Formats: sequence, C-alpha cells, structure tokens
Amino acid sequence: MTTSLKVLLLIGVLGGLSGATRDLRSLRYAIPQPSIQAFKPSGLRVSIPHVPGTTLFSFHANINTPIDNMSPGQVSHEVHQKNGDHWVVNDANVKLQIGDKLYYWIYVMRDNLGYRHDQRAYEIKELVSKDGEEEDQCDGTAATETPSPTLAPAKLDHNQGICEKVVWNLTQSLLDLRQESDSLRETNDILRDMVEKHPNTSKTLLLDGPMVNDDDLAVMIQAIVKDKLNLSFKVKNVNRKKNGTVSFQVGSVSEKVEVVKAAKRKLKYSSFTITY
Repeated sequence: MTTSLKVLLLIGVLGGLSGATRDLRSLRYAIPQPSIQAFKPSGLRVSIPHVPGTTLFSFHANINTPIDNMSPGQVSHEVHQKNGDHWVVNDANVKLQIGDKLYYWIYVMRDNLGYRHDQRAYEIKELVSKDGEEEDQCDGTAATETPSPTLAPAKLDHNQGICEKVVWNLTQSLLDLRQESDSLRETNDILRDMVEKHPNTSKTLLLDGPMVNDDDLAVMIQAIVKDKLNLSFKVKNVNRKKNGTVSFQVGSVSEKVEVVKAAKRKLKYSSFTITY
C-alpha cells in the first residue's frame, strides 16, 4: 500500500471530525521512544516520558516470537497512573537473556485519542544487576532498538560502551520523530479542509451482512464489537438504512479508528463487514 493511499485511508476515517481544534493539535503527538531495561536474574522495565494529557500506557510483547498487532502477548501490562514524570511498566517475572528479542506494540491514550506503535522490536544487549553492581551503564538502559533498514546506520561494535549505544538510540529516535512530524503536518493540512465538508460522520460506521429484526439490531452490533472484535466500546444511534446496511456510532474518533482496524483483521473471513 502506497504512502499516499495510507494517508487517504486515514483521512477517510477521521474526515468527519467537526470542531476539532484540540484534536488536530493532538494529532501532532508522537509516542516517545520507550526506554527498556532487562534485569538479571529476571525482570523487565519499560517506560516513556509523561506528556500532559496522557491517561493510559500499555505494553504488549512476545519474546523471540513476532506479535500480532491485536494480541496481548506473553508480556501484557496496562498502566493508568504515571510514576513521577514517566509512565512505567514493571514485570519482575520476565526472564531475558542477551540476544533475546522483544517483539512488541505500545498503546497510549492522550487527550481522549489513542496512539499505537506497531511491529516494533528490541534486541537485549545488556542485563542490569538488580543490586546495582554494574554501575558503568549511564541511566541503566539495557536494550537497543533493532535499526530501521530505511536509515541504514553503521553497525555497532559490541565493545562500545553502553553510553555510546544510548546516544545512538537517541539519534535514531530523533530521526523517527522528524519523519512522523513531517507526515502529521501534511495530514493536518489536509484534515483542515476535510473537516468542514463532513461534519456528521466522525463517529459513524456501517455494518453489512445478515441482519436480525430491528428490535435486536443494537444488541447484535454490540455483540459483534465485543465478541468478534474484542473491544469494549459502546454503540449507539443504530439505524437500518434503505439499502439494508445498518449505521451506528461509537463514542469518539479514536474508537472509530480502533473498530475499523480490528474489523479489517478479524472480520476478513466473516459474513459481516464494517466500513466507514
């Protein structure tokens, strides 16, 4: 799928956003690069800096096995309160070894909008002693991100100090953030034009497939969202259209995006389709 097509799909989902000055500002948000620490003999800590408006941080990972974007994973945690100026996930039971890879995805809720980092991978390069005997490790960062092939960075010498690796990771993070910022800036410019043209569709979705009686439509759609999509969103304003499809609404644009993404994966071979 081309970059331009992805942008158009995003616009189609968010195109109905009305009066969204604050939401447009929120779209400029990019999830900070996570800091990952692996401990010996066991333990894992994942954290991101706090940004005002953040209300949830969740981390889902598999060890040495790729993870599906909607899978909870072998390591699954959700945090609803920040720790100081960071959002921190701790798991004392995870046992990692040097060379292990964490395949993970992250979800952050900020200003009532959800943001994800999908298909990420970290390779464990160092294990930090819990008793602090390994002192020459800068801020304790114990993992380095697998380099993006599009950036083609120089290969790191394993004899380099952990401080040099941390600096290298920060450089890659800044490059990633710059790319995301450029993309979001372009998207925001287009959204400003689209918002005024579609003021009533920002939360509306369409369901097509075998239907039940009108009295049971809302119950059926709620069951599909909960049981087939594994989402806890509430549906409302359910209406059958003349062409047989059923329109319904969810609580926010971010919920609409999550429903569309889940439906594309989990209803692929179903008799139902959900579109926007």
